[in-house]
Amino acid sequence: MNGNANPASIVMNAPKIVTATFTESGDRYNITVEVAAAGFGTVSLNPLPPDVGYLVNQQVTLTANAADTDYTFSHWEGDLTGNTNPASIIANANKTITALFNATVTVISDPVGGGTVSLEPAQPAGGYAADTEVKVTATALKGYRFDHWSGDLTGSISSTTVTMDSAREITANFVKKTPFPWWWIVVGIVLLVPMLIMVRVAYVVATRRTGRA
Repeated sequence: MNGNANPASIVMNAPKIVTATFTESGDRYNITVEVAAAGFGTVSLNPLPPDVGYLVNQQVTLTANAADTDYTFSHWEGDLTGNTNPASIIANANKTITALFNATVTVISDPVGGGTVSLEPAQPAGGYAADTEVKVTATALKGYRFDHWSGDLTGSISSTTVTMDSAREITANFVKKTPFPWWWIVVGIVLLVPMLIMVRVAYVVATRRTGRA
């Protein structure tokens, strides 16, 4: 039996041996990689994507690289799922893959011991997903009061919300409270009593003089 018709028919009028011969189709496919939040990280492909695309059934390894220590790889979406990194995929069709990274919040109290900073929701071990809204609250400890934010957050409101569109380092600045000057009361009493006595004496003298008149 010869030819390239597929499917093909044969008449079974004797024992026959038929061999099907396959060759590479020459089809090529593109693997498109995106990062969910620009700047959070990058993705490298091995081998590098040829201009004409990958050969059919070629295995490609994808590696997610976080921008720096303030970012972490989270997971894959699209035509590749899971959080294995590096991960491999077979080029048997055009594919689009998205890499998602998380960003972290670093909080600092200045001075240390002046107060605390809380995050709501609490920061996951791998950081926050892009665009998560986080409530940041500064709480002063005894003898201090919250003054202002600095770093990647500004203002003087002790509780505010930030959007995780990048990694952030936030400092809560506290200042010591000025103690109430109780000694002013003592000084006031010391000064006021003699004045009251003098006023009373003057009043008595003036009253007697008026009575004599």
